[in-house]
Amino acid sequence: MRTWLRGMAVAGIVLAGLAVTAAPGTAQVPVRRLLEAAKQYLLDLQPDSAGLVLQTALEAGSGASAAERAWAYSLMALVRLEAADRSGAQTMF
Repeated sequence: MRTWLRGMAVAGIVLAGLAVTAAPGTAQVPVRRLLEAAKQYLLDLQPDSAGLVLQTALEAGSGASAAERAWAYSLMALVRLEAADRSGAQTMF
């Protein structure tokens, strides 16, 4: 539980940091940076944090290109596999 809370706090801090460093006048985080952060979370074995970041990347107003959405869905499938959710992972793939 403590590890989960720490991971969630770190994800929030990363998202806030990405929002602050985004271009002036925009509140949107570049999707590519979200995907890079999610990938790093997966490499660091923090799938819950990766899932939170990926949800932001997959939101309708994120401005993600088709390629970025495909990458996000592939990474989300890995998150679902880590959670032992095979049907969710199949849906993402």
